[in-house]
Amino acid sequence: DGIGNIRIENIRIFTSSVYSINIESADNVTVDGVEILSLNVAIQAWKGSENVVVENSDIIITGENNNAVELLSNSSMTVIDSKITATEYGGAGIHIGSDDDEPAENINARLTIAGDTTISADAYGIVGNGTHHGTYIEIKDNAVVKVTNFAIYHPQIGELNISGNAQITGASGIEMRAGQLIVSGSP
Repeated sequence: DGIGNIRIENIRIFTSSVYSINIESADNVTVDGVEILSLNVAIQAWKGSENVVVENSDIIITGENNNAVELLSNSSMTVIDSKITATEYGGAGIHIGSDDDEPAENINARLTIAGDTTISADAYGIVGNGTHHGTYIEIKDNAVVKVTNFAIYHPQIGELNISGNAQITGASGIEMRAGQLIVSGSP
């Protein structure tokens, strides 16, 4: 198993490297009050990284066709009271997939978006992969997913649960190709 109980807080990271924060096989990682401005992926959690929490943070990527956050196999992440922005063409706020990009029946990736979190992007707010199944995505409280194209693109077998006062906005608000969609709370 990996290392655990890591806290990254109150710093600014400005980089063009591939990953600003790369969380590999680590448990109980908190990213709090962090500002990231990057050309590439700002945060990647993978290879069984459990209980990753991003809170009170501002994450901006400016490179084309990049994901601000990547959540991969056997990992879990909660984003609370944060802003995630992918400013350029083809950019995605959060991508959920497998570590090795090979087809997988159960990647066991779990994502929760809560509080006053806002995700904005050009292409996708939250995007899965139709060959990487076994995801759980929960969007709740006052979270906002607002994009130019697909707010949520869910082609994989998994569960998408939207509740509370969450707002989903895009040319295609929710495109559900597979899995289970549960919506409850205020319209």
